[in-house]
Amino acid sequence: MQRLSQASGGFASIRLAGPHIALSSRASCLVQPVKKGLLKKNKWAEEEHMNDSLFLSEKHPDSGRTATFEDNGTSAWLYLSESGSAKVVADAWVFNRVTAPKNSEIASYRGGPPPAAEGFAGPQALCKDPFKYKWSLQWSDDGESCAVVQDGQAIAMITNGQRPGYSRHLMQKGPWGEPWNEVLYRSLMDQDG
Repeated sequence: MQRLSQASGGFASIRLAGPHIALSSRASCLVQPVKKGLLKKNKWAEEEHMNDSLFLSEKHPDSGRTATFEDNGTSAWLYLSESGSAKVVADAWVFNRVTAPKNSEIASYRGGPPPAAEGFAGPQALCKDPFKYKWSLQWSDDGESCAVVQDGQAIAMITNGQRPGYSRHLMQKGPWGEPWNEVLYRSLMDQDG
């Protein structure tokens, strides 16, 4: 794992083994590319999806919470910790690395969070090559809410450290969270229209 120093204002961008990741200057950040062989193989993870995975983590300086964006080879999730602890208190599904499985297949996914199922995962849910995109984490000013940003657009968020999370790629509420709420996002992240 590589520790990165804070940038002076704005965002710092780096490239590690393929991923292009923007780092917030307000928080310390650890970035770790995960290489093939470190992930548990399962029958659904196609070989091309197992080559690399993303891992991005930031600790907010005021709230003491840590946001972690992690890709396990079949799906990617955003996690938010308790203040001053590594204990995860909320999560949000971000995208699938594999085609959305049938609901009847979800129980077969072991060793990590499952991908969103058919009927829940929207048309943009499949992200076969996440290294084509620029990724960053975005915080609310108080550090109680966070979002994963893909190429400048937030696609998943956790609000006020609460469950469920929200995702642009969910079509309906379910075990993976709730469909995106732009009004809530803008109110928490203080974004202009």
